Amino acid sequence: MKAVVEAGRSSYTMVDVLEDMGIATAVAHPKEVKAIAKAKVKTDQKDSYKIAHLLRTGYIPEVYKRSRENRSSQRVLRQRAFYVGKQTSVENRLWALLAQQGEDIRQEVARVENLFTVKGMRVLEVWVYRRGRQRW
Repeated sequence: MKAVVEAGRSSYTMVDVLEDMGIATAVAHPKEVKAIAKAKVKTDQKDSYKIAHLLRTGYIPEVYKRSRENRSSQRVLRQRAFYVGKQTSVENRLWALLAQQGEDIRQEVARVENLFTVKGMRVLEVWVYRRGRQRW
């Protein structure tokens, strides 16, 4: 028995379940499944019939099916990239905010090698405290 799953957000979950049941699976490239893309009436039932026909005839345009280990590593790397991007965004906003301040804070900040360390944060805390905790 063989099954085909159209690539999408949760397709690998279905692939894992089917393979755990001992069913060979193929992951179809959604843009290349021309029979579905050209259909005038699109319903899940008609789509599944056309995909099954393509599977029977051997015309399923497959995408590369990554291993579970590879997908797990990719998830970790994507999360790390997301959080690094968020951190960079926050740092850039802080630099932009500091650029709008007076000469006194810019001189204090220039003395710190890296503003985003404990020492750098102390400089910012002291400056905010001295300014009476006013809004920037």
